Amino acid sequence: METFWQDLRFGLRQLVTDKAFSVAAILTLALGIGATATIFTVVDAVLLKQLPYRNPGNLVILQGNFKEKGKPEASTWPISQMDFDDWKKRNTAFTGMSVWGQLPFNLEHGLQSQRIEGELVNANYFSLLGVEPARGRFFTPDEDARPMEQFVVVLGYDFWRQAFGGDPTIVGRKIQLNGRFYQVVGIGPKGFRGLSDSAELWVPSMLPPIPGYLQSRSMRWATGVARLNPGVTLGQAQERLSSITTALEREVPDTNEGLGATVKPLREFWFGKLRGGLLAVTVGACILLLIACINVASLLLARAVAKQRAWSIRIAIGASRLRLARQMLTESLLLSLIGAAAGLLLARWAAPALIAVSGTEFPSFVKLSLDARMVAATIGLALLCGLIFGLAPMFTSFRANLTQSLGRDEKREEAGKGWHRFHNGVVIAQVALALMLSIAAVLMAKSFYRMVGEDLGFRPKNLLTFRVDLKGPKYTDDNVAIALLRREYLPRISGVPGVRKLAMATPTLPTDNWAGTYITIEDHASNSVDGTYPAINHAVTPAYFDVLGVPILKGRPFNDRDTDTNAVVVSKQMADEQWPGQDPIGKRLKIGARGIARSPWLTVVGVAAPMRHEGFQDEKPPAGDIYLSLLQFIRRPLTVNFLARAQPGVPVDRLRPALHREFMAINPEVPDYDVTTMAERLDKQTSKARFQVVLISLFTVLALILASIGIYGVISYSVTQRTREIAIRMSLGADRRRILRMVVGRGAVLAALGLVLGLVAIFSASRFLVGLLYQTSVVDPLILGGTSLALFLVTLAANYLPARRAAVQDPMVTLRLQ
Repeated sequence: METFWQDLRFGLRQLVTDKAFSVAAILTLALGIGATATIFTVVDAVLLKQLPYRNPGNLVILQGNFKEKGKPEASTWPISQMDFDDWKKRNTAFTGMSVWGQLPFNLEHGLQSQRIEGELVNANYFSLLGVEPARGRFFTPDEDARPMEQFVVVLGYDFWRQAFGGDPTIVGRKIQLNGRFYQVVGIGPKGFRGLSDSAELWVPSMLPPIPGYLQSRSMRWATGVARLNPGVTLGQAQERLSSITTALEREVPDTNEGLGATVKPLREFWFGKLRGGLLAVTVGACILLLIACINVASLLLARAVAKQRAWSIRIAIGASRLRLARQMLTESLLLSLIGAAAGLLLARWAAPALIAVSGTEFPSFVKLSLDARMVAATIGLALLCGLIFGLAPMFTSFRANLTQSLGRDEKREEAGKGWHRFHNGVVIAQVALALMLSIAAVLMAKSFYRMVGEDLGFRPKNLLTFRVDLKGPKYTDDNVAIALLRREYLPRISGVPGVRKLAMATPTLPTDNWAGTYITIEDHASNSVDGTYPAINHAVTPAYFDVLGVPILKGRPFNDRDTDTNAVVVSKQMADEQWPGQDPIGKRLKIGARGIARSPWLTVVGVAAPMRHEGFQDEKPPAGDIYLSLLQFIRRPLTVNFLARAQPGVPVDRLRPALHREFMAINPEVPDYDVTTMAERLDKQTSKARFQVVLISLFTVLALILASIGIYGVISYSVTQRTREIAIRMSLGADRRRILRMVVGRGAVLAALGLVLGLVAIFSASRFLVGLLYQTSVVDPLILGGTSLALFLVTLAANYLPARRAAVQDPMVTLRLQ
């Protein structure tokens, strides 16, 4: 133990004595370890920490999927309550199952009314997830047995504290939601926001906003959650559920043809789209750490060569090689631990800062923190790095014999071939690693900007969006709801100062998830049992296409007279699919099957230009769009979306307070919510991709800086070692230009080898990279060539400075000093 403390004190003295070396090595390690610890913190919080539910590894999410005949891929599809009930009855794979779906509520109390996110769930939802109420209780099976009988609600903990001040007497009292009184039976656990991660209250599934939620297989609105039976694998559960959906296709083909189901692990449901990107930035962080370790090893090796004579003297007077090796290893471990401490401080600040800069929103239960596990892992990684880069100087210090090391300077041999090979390897490795990271960063950046630069078919700039939910008994009559929209909301909101144009749409606006339906075409039928085709349904006011800047290619848009005309506008995709080579104007279609008498035939009056309603979302809608007149048709539940384009020179943010005041004046119990610009909605869709680009770009810049410094240091030291050789060459007639070419040429050859190695690595990883890119080729010659050329020039610059210093030396002075 005494010798350990002696070695520790000696190592600290050495680091303090050689301040320049210590600062350079510690900063290099802090960058490498800090970057790695930052990414490990994110990966740990997102992919490794246990989800906040009981035995989350056994929980799975059940989703529907739809595969239309003739199309290769299935689209994710919501499920209906009736389908889920059949899944539950025939289930053999799960110990428990519950349906859940998002449902907004208006908490009504005059001017203080507010819009609340909720979930519609089965009574066993909470027990399935393994959560306990903070106060009161959850639903009983009886409260979720019969439709529209027992109006009960569980409040979220944070909502209870915010809206009711944490009043414990709220349990047992009634609150007004969507025009009805609900009895509060319990308070959810602290931090629990349901599987939607946005719920602030829960109601039983038997209290839907419209009866169709429970009575129609075609009303698909929900998702399922289940717990696997002991011994049942994910694949077996998928196989058993697929057999149920196949049977339902045969039994009720008119509603279930093409509909299947997907069983997905809960973690994949939360973070599946993030996994590939996080793996990419983790690899980037590891490359950065590897470059940092190579640099520190090179620094230690150069320092060891300089001190080789001192170490030999100590061996000559009796010091054991083992003791000296231990001292050197102690010094390298001290460096790594100090670098780890600095890196942890950097990571503690960098992780939340990077999340804030990127705009990424993780689920509320994800907490980015450097806990004891992460600190221990980082220290372990640092010690491993210290051991690795501490071996090279040990080998160099003890490889020479004592006679050579203790002889006069002019008798000592120059650095051997092994030393030069190591230097060559350092340069090649750093160029290869830097090239890999640089190409990956440029590819991801190009992919990102190609995605956000795509024409969506509408104009998002200077466009403000907001919503209201017309829910409750007073709005159940379609005529009453349409009259309210037409006579109150449309003229009064349009008249707010600063509003140039206003449109309304239901049930969605651009960037929302699509809302599907089935349609019948009058002059032909599909291969399905009822002859219908899938379609994406919108109900819009006449100014909708003008506000979004979507041209009408044929026919006309809606006008104020389309209150009973049964007019419909179709998208170009729908027109091309249903009436190829024909004029679609005047063609007729209807919502639902051909035999539904209450659904009128609609006449096509216009064809709208292509428009990507989904925005930048990965999953495209499975069909074309149809647009109905909101002055005649609405869709339940009634969420009305407003799109306001500001007058020239009026910032859209200035409209928010004036619009809110007008909404409260129209109806104080129906609050406006989700007020944001269309540009902000699109930015939110790209936040995860932006996060990955920001991280990989940051690591690339740091890697280029470290690699350039490292290459400069290696070449500079190599030139110093060859000073005598260069002086002799110059004294024998070599001019400065030749010396410059010799040194820079050697660096160019090493850089070229590194570039080749890096390109080979990129080609090898192309299959993985393809999954992270959007319409961008991994083998883009411009990116591969341009990035390689840029890095080659950077490497030449790092070689040129020491080469120029060697070329301008006076050979006679150098030889006299050697």
